[in-house]
Amino acid sequence: KQKPGIATFVDIFWIGTVADLVIGLGLEAESTTIKWVFVIVGIICIGSGTAIYVGADMGSGPRDGVMVGLESRGIKIGLARNIIEVTALSLGWLLGGTVGLSSVVIALSIGPVVQIVIPYFDLRP
Repeated sequence: KQKPGIATFVDIFWIGTVADLVIGLGLEAESTTIKWVFVIVGIICIGSGTAIYVGADMGSGPRDGVMVGLESRGIKIGLARNIIEVTALSLGWLLGGTVGLSSVVIALSIGPVVQIVIPYFDLRP
């Protein structure tokens, strides 16, 4: 069982706001290369950001709470994140969403980034 912390509330209220602000910037890449640069930078930012705030032991959002819960049961944190991302991707597809190559790459890449970065910031007991 995990207790909510400041990061729990930041996750709940801030993630959507930041996403809306970034979308509002209207950044659009015309070349495929630039689109993939955006994808890679996004993967690094999301994976590293997750590792930093989960490692700070200040609470976690709902999805990351599941990730930490799976880790506490012996599943590596990167694999736990992949399980969550692939599950979300699959459910989105089953509900009629579009799944593209970048969606799959993101779902399979955030977990390894979390796994690599978290040891540098892990303050959890």
